[in-house]
Amino acid sequence: MTDPAGRYDALPTWSRGVPDGPPVQLRQPRIVPTPATGGRVEVRAGERLDHLAARVLADPYAWWQLADANPGVGVDDLDRAGRLLRLPRPGSR
Repeated sequence: MTDPAGRYDALPTWSRGVPDGPPVQLRQPRIVPTPATGGRVEVRAGERLDHLAARVLADPYAWWQLADANPGVGVDDLDRAGRLLRLPRPGSR
């Protein structure tokens, strides 16, 4: 089960039989789209990605949209104070 607002919810699923057990539900791997950007935002000191997502996207669980909009930026750099991050375009998911 996934969050209906999440990045995996729209992906197709399939069942896979396993020996000596019930079928396992699987989701198709997610392919990260080319980011559609909607501006930039500066990361504040001590701000985590979920805090930033709450501030600019009004949803702390949308932190992954910030990560998707900034390909090539290492995980350790995403929440570095002063870093300018691209924002996802509203409605892009």
